[in-house]
Formats: sequence, structure tokens, C-alpha cells
Amino acid sequence: MSLSNIPSDISKLIISRLPVKSVLACKCVCKSWLKVVYCLISDPGFVQMHLDFHRENSTRLMLGSIVGEDVNDTLIHSVGYDSLASLLLRKIEEENNNINDVEMPEIKDDGNDVEVDYSSSSENSSSTLTGIDGYTSQMDYPFKDSGLPVYLFGSCNGILCLWYDGRDDQDNFFCLWNPSTNEYKRICEAPKRYSYSDITLYAFVYDPTADDYKFLIAENTEMESLVRLYSLGSDSWRRFLTPYTFVSPQKSGLLFNGDLHWLALQTHYTIVSLGITNEIFNEIQPPSAGLQLILVGVLEDCLCVLDEDDVIDIWAMQVYGDPESWTKRYTITNEIITRRVPCHCTNLRFMWSFKDGVILFTDAPDLVLYDPKYGSAIVPRIYHVSAENYSESLVSLNSGTYVGKRTANSSYTELGNLKHRNSVLEARITELEAYNAELRTKLHESQVAQKELEESKKDDVEEIAMTKKNGRKRKTEYQYDTRWASKAVASMSSTAGEITNFEDESLTVQQRAEKEQAELVLLQTGGTLEPYQIKEGSKTHSRSKDTYQTMTVKTLRDLLKERFDGERKEG
Repeated sequence: MSLSNIPSDISKLIISRLPVKSVLACKCVCKSWLKVVYCLISDPGFVQMHLDFHRENSTRLMLGSIVGEDVNDTLIHSVGYDSLASLLLRKIEEENNNINDVEMPEIKDDGNDVEVDYSSSSENSSSTLTGIDGYTSQMDYPFKDSGLPVYLFGSCNGILCLWYDGRDDQDNFFCLWNPSTNEYKRICEAPKRYSYSDITLYAFVYDPTADDYKFLIAENTEMESLVRLYSLGSDSWRRFLTPYTFVSPQKSGLLFNGDLHWLALQTHYTIVSLGITNEIFNEIQPPSAGLQLILVGVLEDCLCVLDEDDVIDIWAMQVYGDPESWTKRYTITNEIITRRVPCHCTNLRFMWSFKDGVILFTDAPDLVLYDPKYGSAIVPRIYHVSAENYSESLVSLNSGTYVGKRTANSSYTELGNLKHRNSVLEARITELEAYNAELRTKLHESQVAQKELEESKKDDVEEIAMTKKNGRKRKTEYQYDTRWASKAVASMSSTAGEITNFEDESLTVQQRAEKEQAELVLLQTGGTLEPYQIKEGSKTHSRSKDTYQTMTVKTLRDLLKERFDGERKEG
């Protein structure tokens, strides 16, 4: 039957519900199917549609486990939650009804730590998943023959992040892997070689804004944390600091409402979120101050936290971001769980919430099932070292490398990879050129500002020098003016004395002249005129002193002249 006879929307919907292997097998039916399927799996919209369906309906639990006593013998198993529900929910129901004794590990308490003894359940078994044998699928993962222990370090959109723990002189590294298509990509070498104890948090997420997958890992420093972030798009690492330290054994970031969440310590325990796009940490106010927070998770589509005192309380934030909406949902008193939290520290982690409300925790190396309705808990025989949720996906890493085989046309694939890398590099070069242009503009502006500053400083120096010069000149002029003024004052004092003496002498001469004048007048007039009187013809006139002096001087001259002439004649 040709797919062309089926409406495209219907065929697209049908194929989106098939497992990945079945979708890829459809390419082998005929050429027309090959063309249709190839177009579908190359369409990001269809890939997202396929992922959404399987995330909603067929999420699986991936478990990394160790076989036997050799830690290098690591296996990765996959089991569907539907299978777990049919197996484990029946067992916890039996526990609730007290029908059968559920096999439980013996818990030994030495007063400080909790030790769980599993020797009775595993010493005769080559598999560590004896509780779900027959329900799991063993995965053929990348670099399985390397002999390195492998840990699951995050899951996103059907892609797992694996960490290979190199020991002694062996290097450790990270790898991205799509178990459905078996495509993988080894991440370029991290700036530092890590040990598990160094790592305080990790996460693997998808940034829809940048259409990029990001992996981040952090380690605590003195009062802050150093975060290193890997970008799949640029295939490179970068780093940034955050003022928080992360001390919870729960290292995996919780993705909720588009942000990652952890428990952190600053001055107190708090909840922090990290924006995937802006890469900025923000605090979320806990239910109340002073709570001993031990775990952050998602329960019934709400962000939740666990705090521990004598019992464990589960708080749910009904409205994300609203601290007033925290509500206490459950209180756990079952010792199977409470005794796994020594000294407010635990490896407990929310993994899944089944439809009837039963909660599945991981507490490596155990899985713990808890029924909040009855307060019962069981620990099935499923031992592991790491665990992640996983959904089938057609998402491609564009690496062209696959587990156990090469591509049908490796040259074509390598060419496509080179083209993709070239486009990524060109985009990066364009971005760097724009950034460099911006830096050059800023540098030019800085140089202009520096030049203006230097010129301003030069003007200030010249002005200061001129001010000093003018100051010295004004000082010299002031000193000169002071000396000149002193001399002038001395000269004026001397002149004033001379003027006074001159005036005194003038007054004496004037008085003597007036006296002589009066005597001459009296002599000439025969003493008939009073002072200040003159006679003109037959009339006598009185004058003012000044007029008299003027007139008498003239008269005196005439009299003296007449006298002189008379004496000359007599002689």
C-alpha cells in the first residue's frame, strides 16, 4: 500500500506513534516510503511530535548497574514504567493488604549511619536487577569495550549524557548518546579532569531559544561555585561563577517550568533556579525559614521540596513562583525512608509518580517505592549506581557516528557533518566579527576619551603653570607696589612737612608785608585812613581784606615808585 493514498496528516500521526526502530524500518519498505519517512524524520516539527507522544505514553527508566565485584563491568538497562507499575504496584498493594511478606533488606543502625545489607538477595545472582528480571532491555552503549565505569549524567529529549570515570592515569570524558538511533558524540575534552567527589551539580538540557543542547557541571570553591558549560552547537566549553555552594548529594538538576532547580547554600539552605537561556541563578523562597531541606523534585505537576526533622514533610508549590502557595501535602513517617536521611543528608531523588499516587524514589544503589495513602514503603531488588528517565526520540546529534556500525554512506555522512560544522563555524565567525567590530568601536571611543582626557590634563597642567606664573608675577607686582607705596608715603610725609614749613614762611612774609604796607599807607596818607580803607580823589572807600590787599599792593608800588623817583631826583 502506498502512503500517498493516505492523507498526509493521518500518515504523519500514525508514524509518530511508532517506536523509533519501527519508524526507521519503514524506510526499507519501498522507495516511496523511504522518501516520505526521510522527509518526516528530517522535519523538526515531526521529531517534536514523535517525542511528545512517547514522553507522555512510554517513558522508560534507564539504570546503570555494576555486574559482580568488578566496578569496570558496567551495564545499562532500560525498563518501561508501565512494566514497573505492573510489577511494583502489585507488591506494594500486597504490603498494604498484609497478604504476603515483601522481601525487605535488613537495616542495621549503628547510631550514626544507615547500612543496608543486600547480601542475601544477590550473592547467587549474576544480575543486580533480580527484582525486575525479564522486564528490562540491556543496552549496547558507546565505548563499552573501554573498560571504564560509566554513569548516567542527565537525559533530555531522548539523549543521554554519559560520564566515563577514568581512574589512575586514565582520562575521563563525557559522551552524548541517543539509545533509540544509537547515534553518539564524544564531547570535546573538558577543561579539567573531574572525580565524582569534585562534582557538586550537573545537568543536561535543551535551550529552545538557541536551538542548542547544553551540559553543565560545577564544583565548589571557597565561597562560590565554578560552573563550566558545554554547548553542542559550538562544541566548546565556557565558564562562569555563582555565589552559591551546592552541598546536597542530589547533584542532578531538576528541570521544571523551563528552568533547572537545585538546593543550595548561601547563608542558609534555599532553592535556586537557573535560566536555561540567560544562565542566571535566582532564589525561590522555601515554605518557611529554618527548614532542613533535603530534596527538591516534582510531584503531581508541582515543584516540591522535602524537609526533615523527626519525620519528612513533602511541600508542594501550587502556583510556581508564588511563595504563598506552598502547601504541606504529605508527612512520611515510615522508617524505611526516614532512616535513609542521616544528619539531614540523603541521596533520595524523585523519579516518578504513578497514577494512583505511589512515588518512586532512587537512593543509589536502591529504588524505594512509597505509598503516601497508606504510608507503606518497599525496597525491591533493583540495584544500580545511576538512574535517569528516558523517552524514545528521533533527535539527531549530527555526528554521523553510531554504536556498533558505520553509516551506509559514511562519506556522505561525513560530508554532511563537515557542512554542518562549517555552517556552525561560519555563524560563530559572523558572531565573533560582529563582536570584534563592537569591541573596535568601543576601543576607538575609549581612545578618543583617553585623548580628550590627556588634552584636558595637559590644559589643566598649563593652566596650573600659568596660574603659578601669574601668581608669582602678581606677588612681585604686589611687593613692588608695596615698596613704592612705602616710598610714596615717606615722600608724602616729607612733602607735607615742607609744605607746612613753606606755608608758615609764606604766612610770616605776608604778615610782614601787610605790616610794612600799612606803615607805608599811613606814611603816605598821613595816618588819616583806617585799615582796609583807601582814598580815591576826594572819596574814601572801605574794601574787603583781599581787595584792600590787592589795591594797596598796587598803590604801594606806585608810592614806592614815586618815592624812588623823588629820592633819585633829590640825589
